Amino acid sequence: MSVALVLGVLGFFSGVHSDTPVNLNVYYESMCPDSALFFREQLVNVQSKIPSYLNIELFPYGNAHYSGQHDEYTFTCQHGPNECYGNMVQTCYIELVNNTDSRIKFINCAFKERDQSKSLGKCIPDVDLRRQVKKCVTGPLGRNLEYEVAKKTESLNPRHSFIPWITVNGKGDASLNDKANENLMSVVCDEISDPKPDACLKNKWKIYRNFF
Repeated sequence: MSVALVLGVLGFFSGVHSDTPVNLNVYYESMCPDSALFFREQLVNVQSKIPSYLNIELFPYGNAHYSGQHDEYTFTCQHGPNECYGNMVQTCYIELVNNTDSRIKFINCAFKERDQSKSLGKCIPDVDLRRQVKKCVTGPLGRNLEYEVAKKTESLNPRHSFIPWITVNGKGDASLNDKANENLMSVVCDEISDPKPDACLKNKWKIYRNFF
């Protein structure tokens, strides 16, 4: 069977951009090895290849818990206080920097730091932005923002059973999450209407070759 015929059977054609982006939500933790792996091997790849087809939202909280009230929330995290600090740093960065590429680049950098307090100096070269993030983290703004992330994480239906937890266009379950952690491009491309981008065609052809 020729390559051209295979691609035709698969139904993938490159062409005009789809008007509706895929809403991709990622619920994760700043010190979670599986979260770091997902960002490094899945999210970076998809965002770099089809950025204009995506609307990515990031929620650093995961299996944490909160208590308290407005301006005075406290958090406990699966991987300890260091993770709580890292989650809040990333929540503040996401609030202050409205650029998906910059957000993912910063978070990938922060994943490399065992001490999350060092992520400010090592991963934010802009001194003024670093100051703004630190002010957010150490003040009530950071606590209130993290509370909002907590509420969004806890409102997942079904609830997450693994971190990272991925939803696509509002849909999420254990099966989709397994697929997203293995091949996010495939999951996203399934949501893009024809004609699909070249990256989807290449990903489908790669799956086909591996299968046979």
